[in-house]
Amino acid sequence: MYAKTCRAEIFQNLCALGSPYQFPPTLAFIAPETGAYRSPADPQQALEALLQKFGKSALVEAGVAARGDEGLQFTPALAAPHSPFVALYDNNDGRAYALVTSAGCLGHDSPPLFAGLQDRPTVFQLTNFEAGNFFVCESVADMILLRSLGFAATTAAGLTELKLKDIRALRGCFDICAPTMDEDNDNALAATAEPAADAPGSDAPAADRGRMAGEELQSQGPAAEATGPGEEPEFALEELALVLVAWSPSQLETGMPPCIAALEEHLRRLHKHFELTLKVTTWLASEADIAQMKFIITSQAVRWLQKSMLASLEHSHYKSLDGQMPQAPTPPRDYAEAVARLLGPGSEDKAVIPAPSNPHADWLWAQELLERDVVRPLIAQALRAPDRIEGTLTLGLAALSRVFHTQGLLLGKKLSKAVAAKGVDGQAEVPLDGVKQFIALAGRLQSMAAEIDRQHESATAGVIECPVIS
Repeated sequence: MYAKTCRAEIFQNLCALGSPYQFPPTLAFIAPETGAYRSPADPQQALEALLQKFGKSALVEAGVAARGDEGLQFTPALAAPHSPFVALYDNNDGRAYALVTSAGCLGHDSPPLFAGLQDRPTVFQLTNFEAGNFFVCESVADMILLRSLGFAATTAAGLTELKLKDIRALRGCFDICAPTMDEDNDNALAATAEPAADAPGSDAPAADRGRMAGEELQSQGPAAEATGPGEEPEFALEELALVLVAWSPSQLETGMPPCIAALEEHLRRLHKHFELTLKVTTWLASEADIAQMKFIITSQAVRWLQKSMLASLEHSHYKSLDGQMPQAPTPPRDYAEAVARLLGPGSEDKAVIPAPSNPHADWLWAQELLERDVVRPLIAQALRAPDRIEGTLTLGLAALSRVFHTQGLLLGKKLSKAVAAKGVDGQAEVPLDGVKQFIALAGRLQSMAAEIDRQHESATAGVIECPVIS
């Protein structure tokens, strides 16, 4: 017990000597999870401070330092300034019991996957959001991003060395037929509130640090303590699965990382010889998925980004042990094709115009291509206009075009749904208010375009250079 308390204090002091993790500017609108940190900017000074407080043996036992030819040094995973790591907090007492680094777990004998099964935020995310999926990433940066968006995530470190006995332990954790939790089961996993008051980052509000906006963590009872490889864990959820993240969420890049490919192949070999019952899925995001996410990031919409990732997971995954990848959807070539997908035949089920909390791929593509093919060309023409009045009018036309086309898509969808439900024999209810607003917008567009044309000295110079508007 003393060693555990000492290790928790070492981790707490190390986090205080480092700095809270911050995303790059493009992702700065996302609040990093509470346990995400970067190693100290001056490793030597930080190590000396820890030595004075805890001594050599305690630092070595905790895994943060190692003896070498040049004396005591930080472990390589912490030796480089600003290296990312994640503190894991015990689900019972809220103290830090391990650090997940680029080299695996410090302070825990198991790979990060096993160590994370008793981590308070991980338990909460497993049981409350996208329940049952445990995402296995290549890097700590990917792990932090997914956890900050509400996904239970870990790294693949040490998993390619799993033996059959370790898989049996995992099967106990991730078996579809695992016992169902109930309120009277003392071993049931439950999420608790934020880390204890003396844990690093405990001053951050639960709703602001690594949780989706508006979500509040609540204590639900005692938790079962996870075990290391080779032992039978008391982890009981109805349906759990490993999801191998075969792309880089933090870099927004496609391509399967080597460690994920090696893990997938290792699990496939084990399955071939031992018929594993472990449920494993590979998430291989497509170029179209990445394009959607990049577009959403420009809008700094956290929930849209989360929903986009969930949509990507739904259509860009395959069963790892079988290795059969379904065909991922391709993005439309231009705005006209995007509109055809939304309003064309057979679009009633797959392309319903969504609410902001539930975007759809076709809708996101249409919005992105509207900007590319309609709005931006008009803005570019406005910037080239020799006359200030003409430039101002063209900028107004660009803004109005964005509203006009969006309203047109919404109205077109409503009309197509009404006709599909009631037929074309006059029984369909036409949204008259929407039609009137759309006609009024079209009149304003026409008037504005005519005024722009009058500002030109010649008919040749007066051509609007946007094919869709023309």
